[in-house]
Amino acid sequence: MSVQDLAAAMGKPLLVLPAWVLKVALGVAKPLGLSRYGPEQVRFLQYRPVLDNSALKERFGYTPGTDLGAGLRALASMGAAMRTAVITGGGGGLGRALAAGLQARGWFCALLDLPGGFGALKEGAQQSLHARDVTDPEQVAATVAGLRAVRPSLDLAVYNAGVTLIAPFAAMDPAAHRRAFEINYWGAVNLAAALLPDLRAARGTHLAITSVAGFAPLKHRTAYAASKHAMTGFFTSLRGEEGAARRPRRACRTVLRGHQSRCRIRRQAASGDRGRRRTGSTR
Repeated sequence: MSVQDLAAAMGKPLLVLPAWVLKVALGVAKPLGLSRYGPEQVRFLQYRPVLDNSALKERFGYTPGTDLGAGLRALASMGAAMRTAVITGGGGGLGRALAAGLQARGWFCALLDLPGGFGALKEGAQQSLHARDVTDPEQVAATVAGLRAVRPSLDLAVYNAGVTLIAPFAAMDPAAHRRAFEINYWGAVNLAAALLPDLRAARGTHLAITSVAGFAPLKHRTAYAASKHAMTGFFTSLRGEEGAARRPRRACRTVLRGHQSRCRIRRQAASGDRGRRRTGSTR
């Protein structure tokens, strides 16, 4: 439903302002204390996919599915040989949902999360649990080596682990800022490095769970937005490298999380809380 549709349904008038007008107005209002938002928020408001995601698709090339199953069906259709998925943040809501959807289509899923992060999840014929810290490259490499020894192939990496930090930059704990990068960016890079030869051999896929914050600014999310920009930049660049090597066009994909995620986990940056490596909100 678009903003126009909402206005019509509610019987309310709709005033459409050009983006530059709103930027000028907020640029004046914020210094005067009349608005807590500044012109840097306009781009986020333009493309935030809460109501109508057509601008995201037309301007930035995102093609979000209507449900989680649609995305999984697209992955499952990529070839019968793709049978093993490695999912970080596997103990969280989205990690579990991805694993369940893939397992229903015949995949084996190796889930990575912090010790104690799996709750009541159990290992089974289609699932293994690995209590690991994705910010430690040695732990990640050892886990991949173990999987390589027992699985016929490693075909899909889902970079789902992440945290969000909510605080103004002036009040942010520098250690928390750095930690956001360790989890959101370096956690993904560590796994990508370990799995790169396996995914190449299997003609597999890197699937990065990203955010609107990966290309637009967010107030009081400086660390989070920066880490998601870095993650998006890394995987879109890697996609170019792997494509140049004549691997499948789907070698790297980025998925934009919907803003109203039920898997939201908030982290206050000022507290410096390390938190669990789960998927944060898209915020």
